[in-house]
Amino acid sequence: MPSVQLNKMLGALRFSSKKLRVPIGFDTHDREWKKAFIDHLPPASRVAVPKLVPQWFWPALPVKPHQDMADTLGQYYKDIHDTACDAVVYGIDMWRLRAMFGTMTIAAAVVAGPPGCLRGPKIEGLIKQYPKYASMTPRQKPYLDAVAKGVSKAFGAWQKAVTVPGLLFFPSYLMQPPGTAIPTPNVPQKLIACLSPAIVGLVIPNVSKELMSLAFDPTNKLSEADSAFFEAISTVLSLGFVQWMSNQTVLSVVGSGAVASPTGGPVAGVTMPTPGHLLA
Repeated sequence: MPSVQLNKMLGALRFSSKKLRVPIGFDTHDREWKKAFIDHLPPASRVAVPKLVPQWFWPALPVKPHQDMADTLGQYYKDIHDTACDAVVYGIDMWRLRAMFGTMTIAAAVVAGPPGCLRGPKIEGLIKQYPKYASMTPRQKPYLDAVAKGVSKAFGAWQKAVTVPGLLFFPSYLMQPPGTAIPTPNVPQKLIACLSPAIVGLVIPNVSKELMSLAFDPTNKLSEADSAFFEAISTVLSLGFVQWMSNQTVLSVVGSGAVASPTGGPVAGVTMPTPGHLLA
């Protein structure tokens, strides 16, 4: 059962590209003042070596006190970012165990499923069940809660609008003997072929970022760092969801029905809703 693959390095690079500097508001334009500041530092503190690569935050001056501040703050956001990514993967894996397609119409070889044919539990609670979630600090959990809520809203909208637009699930049903059709699992299809107009919430970074940002702060007045964090998460998730839906196989959708013609031929029937359609 392959999981969603999220490239955490992509999020780190996205955050790093914002070039956020600490301490915030530190004036580096006055050369004489800057020189005096550096001269008052011990020799060992005048050299800055970053511990995080890529750097999530950048030192206002290339000196050890500023670099230490950048590393500490960067590690703080990196821990939340990486845990959030892992929690989303965990939540979707738990969702896949219970996800299934409901009863859909079979017409000869093809299947048509209306919006809402893909069923599954709400994933917000599943994301929050990720074991490492409990070890996050009270200051870190609101970020994870916002990611869980925003992703769940986008994922739920996508799921609710999923349709099966006449896909070739049962080619053998074109030539069935008369009577009751043999229960048959579908020919594997890719999930991305099951269309949903609400997919934009998952694959357009600005949309998912907005959903997570509003869940974190309804006024959407985020600091530069918090805005960069949700942008990094949304960038990672959008690419991960596209790859997942392109690779996720729909299988074990069992068809049943009957052949009306006394000489045999196409089947008219329905699929059977049982969990396990997204476990490959």
